[in-house]
Amino acid sequence: MDVVLTELGKTLTARWAALIVLPGVLFTAALGVAGALGQAHPWDRAQLVRQVEHAGDQLHGRSAAGLLVLGAAIMVSAGAGLAAQALGGLISRAWLYPWPSPLLRLAAPLVTYRARRWDEAHRAVVARYPRSGESLPRDETREVNRRITYRNARGLLRPTTATWMADRMEAANERVWTWWGIDVGFSWPRLWLLLPTEQQEVLAAERARVQRAAGLAGWAGLYGALALWWWPAALAAGVALVSGWWQARQATDVFGHLVESAFDLHGRALAEALGLAPAPGPLSEDTGHRITDMLRKHA
Repeated sequence: MDVVLTELGKTLTARWAALIVLPGVLFTAALGVAGALGQAHPWDRAQLVRQVEHAGDQLHGRSAAGLLVLGAAIMVSAGAGLAAQALGGLISRAWLYPWPSPLLRLAAPLVTYRARRWDEAHRAVVARYPRSGESLPRDETREVNRRITYRNARGLLRPTTATWMADRMEAANERVWTWWGIDVGFSWPRLWLLLPTEQQEVLAAERARVQRAAGLAGWAGLYGALALWWWPAALAAGVALVSGWWQARQATDVFGHLVESAFDLHGRALAEALGLAPAPGPLSEDTGHRITDMLRKHA
């Protein structure tokens, strides 16, 4: 799954202004407000007006100084934007990838708690799931579906990593392997080359949604640091963090389904492109294993 995320993790240059400069201007304004008010008078509008008027008087008739201030503000905005995107990249890594062993040990209680909740939900499904050949009344079928939805909201598979999003991407990898016998990491670059342009664009757009959400969480880090000088910035940090996390969770779920769909719909085309000539009908697990063996090249 790392290969999938890497292949689709590139951002478009045309979005640079929206992702970096404009939010950076807002942060620079908040930085100015923090410098003017501080912790002593966080909501003092009169104090803010006096500070702005004083700064205006200082720059009145000094066009060169005004240009320098404007240039500095633009540089601060761009720098803050780049810092937020860099922090967002780290957050994205923490959300989407398994943690290294030392950090995973720290998160072990959380993983255990999430796994226990999934086990409880799964047992509830098994307790009501119909046996082979058994049909259920409509009300009981609705109850089974509700329990399945509840369990799947906690994970399509039993949690094993520190975050729900990392588990979702691992589930996509595991489900493709279990159903088709195809290793996602080795086969994705080849499958990507076979996808129609429209489907590539859909996948890339959904991956970009995840990255934008992580970038929003990156801004939360900057506003959180600013709260040390002006505590109302903590409110903006909290909103940005929760919003970024929720958007990333939703986008990750959709992206995982899209990755699985790519294999469901184009696994046969991959086999044919590799010259394996699959048998008529759905792609067999045996053919999937042959695809994996060929692409792994004994790795």
